[in-house]
Amino acid sequence: GRCYQDCDVRIVNPETLAECAQGDVGEIWIAGRSVARGYRNRPELSEQTFRARIDGDASGRTYLRSGDLGAMIDGELYVTGRSKDLIIVNGRNHYPQDLEATATSAHPALAECKAAAFSIDGDDGEVVVVVIGLSGNAPAEGVPDALGHAIRAAIVRRHGVTVHDVLICNDRLPMTSSGKIRRAECRERYRTDAYEVLTSLVARSHPEPC
Repeated sequence: GRCYQDCDVRIVNPETLAECAQGDVGEIWIAGRSVARGYRNRPELSEQTFRARIDGDASGRTYLRSGDLGAMIDGELYVTGRSKDLIIVNGRNHYPQDLEATATSAHPALAECKAAAFSIDGDDGEVVVVVIGLSGNAPAEGVPDALGHAIRAAIVRRHGVTVHDVLICNDRLPMTSSGKIRRAECRERYRTDAYEVLTSLVARSHPEPC
């Protein structure tokens, strides 16, 4: 949608802090009366998050760094995901929600299941892991191994990404109160072997997380 009243939204390269061209994806920065002053009793973090400045902007205006990625097109804001959840494999960016949607559509038995996609450090860079939680949504057909291979094949076909591990577990995946996947917690549970595993397409020896 479009900016409301005095809300000033900019798309900024999170590394160079320069404003992005229209249509380019960057971090969403926000200024206006609706933005808080900062975190309570956390001045250093407040300075980093709430008082960011765009490189080359002589106005001195400060912005909230939202941590969300998006683009401005014809005056409308399009949100693409969270910067901390972005998966980078072989120099290409992949949004976890895209991989998760492909995973749960790879087989009819997975339609009501939850998926979490994230990256971990492999021997030659980042690799992708997909966890499927079946608790409360046990598939009516298909066995875990077959479902795992279907997920891996679908993600390769649609996104060109080879999945390091497809883990199917008898757990409910960690969710926020608003129904969003807690991917960082899902990754930590994977790293510490905390899932009730039904099947995994690789040996259960994990590299350290990114």
